[in-house]
Amino acid sequence: MLPIPQEDFPDSTPSYNAYSAGNWRPEAGIVYGGGASNAVAGRAAVLFSDILRDRVLYVDLAIYGSFDLTQALVLFENRAAKNSYVLGAFHFVQQQLDKVDPNLQFLQRDFGAVGSLRFPIDRFRRFETELSVGAVERYCLTDFNIDRPTICGGARTNSVNALDWDHRNSGVNPQIGPTLRYGYDTVRYDQYTGPLAGGSMLFELGGNYLPWRRAVSGFARADLAKWWQLAGRANFSFRVAGGTSFAPNDNSRTWARSWWLTSADNLRGYYPLDLPYLIGQHYYVANAELQLPLDPIIRLAIFDYIEGVAAMDFGSVFNNFSTRRGCSAKSNQCITRVPDPTDPSGSKTVATTVTPNDLGAWDNRSLTGVLGVNVLFGPLLLRVHFGHPISIGGVRTPAQQSNTSWVTNITLRYFFF
Repeated sequence: MLPIPQEDFPDSTPSYNAYSAGNWRPEAGIVYGGGASNAVAGRAAVLFSDILRDRVLYVDLAIYGSFDLTQALVLFENRAAKNSYVLGAFHFVQQQLDKVDPNLQFLQRDFGAVGSLRFPIDRFRRFETELSVGAVERYCLTDFNIDRPTICGGARTNSVNALDWDHRNSGVNPQIGPTLRYGYDTVRYDQYTGPLAGGSMLFELGGNYLPWRRAVSGFARADLAKWWQLAGRANFSFRVAGGTSFAPNDNSRTWARSWWLTSADNLRGYYPLDLPYLIGQHYYVANAELQLPLDPIIRLAIFDYIEGVAAMDFGSVFNNFSTRRGCSAKSNQCITRVPDPTDPSGSKTVATTVTPNDLGAWDNRSLTGVLGVNVLFGPLLLRVHFGHPISIGGVRTPAQQSNTSWVTNITLRYFFF
C-alpha cells in the first residue's frame, strides 16, 4: 500500500486579495444590438465576481434607438460579511407625462450615485436602507394638444400649462432620496422555468428632496407573489402589487415619483407605448398565471425549453382617486358646461372624449386574458404574450377603441438577470 503523500505548509502563505484582477472572472453576460441609418439600439450586460463570490460587479449599458436614450447602471456588492453593502452609479432616461396636463410629454434624465446597506434577519427575511444622491433633468417637451406635434420641437399651444412648463420643470435639479425596504423570499427556482414554488414580499417606503426647488415628496410600494408547483415544472402563480406617491403641495407634486408599469409584466392588455394608461401617480395590479411545459409536444433543437402561458391581468394606473365630475368610463365622455360666445349670459354643454387622467382609481381598471409562450435558448428568454382586453365597465383601452382583439407583447431578456 502506498503511503499518503504529505507536504508541509510553506512558511509564508500568500494572503487572498479580493481586489486583485487575477481573482476576478465573468460569471454571465449578454451582448446584442443593431442599427440603421437613423437609429441604433442594443444592450451589453456583464456580471463579474471574485473567486470566492463574496464580491459582485454588475455592469449594464443599453441604448434604445438613440444615444440620447442611453441607460447605464453599475453596481458593486460586498457580501463577505453578514451585513452586506452595495455601491453604484446610474443614468436613466424615461419618457414622462406632465402631471398638470398629460398631453405634455417629455424626457426625464435621472443620474447619480446610490448606496445600500442590507441587514439579513434570517435566511428568508432582510431589511435594507438606501440613499441615492444625484440630479434630475427634464427636456424634449412634446405638446400633443396641437394638430401636428413635433417631437422635441418645442412647438406648443398657448395654454397656461404649456407656456408655464419651462418654469415648472426646466434646469438640472439636484435630488436626494432615502429609501427603506423589508423583503421576504422563500422562492425556489428551476433552471428552465424560473420561479417554481414559494413566496415573496417586498415593502418599500421612501422620499425625495430637491433643495433648489424646495420640493419634498414620498412614495410607498408593496409587491407580494406566491408560486405553487403543480407537477414537474408546471406551476401556478398569483401576484398583487400597488404603489403610490404623495406630496404636500402642487410644487412638490410636480416632482413626485411617477410609476411606469411595463405592459409585458403587469397589464398585457396594453401596448408598451400606451403611456397615458401605464404612467401615473398611483397603481394597483393583480396577476394570475399558469405555466405548462410544452416539451412533450414541441421540441426544437435551437430551444432549451418551451412553456405555454395562460394568465389574467387586472389593474389600474391613475392620478386621481375619484373620477372628475361629468366624466364617465361607460360612456367614454366628459360632459362640461362652458361659456357660450354667442350668448354672454348663457352657457352650452360640450362633450369631449374621456382620458385616463379624467378617471379615478376604479374607473381606470382593466381586465385582460392572456395566452402565450416562453422560450428559453441559452441564457436568453423570449416571451411572446397575446392579451385580450375584456370589457368590465372600466376605461376603454386603446385596443378596444380600435376594435383590436389581441395585443402583442414581446420581450427578450437575459434569463438570469
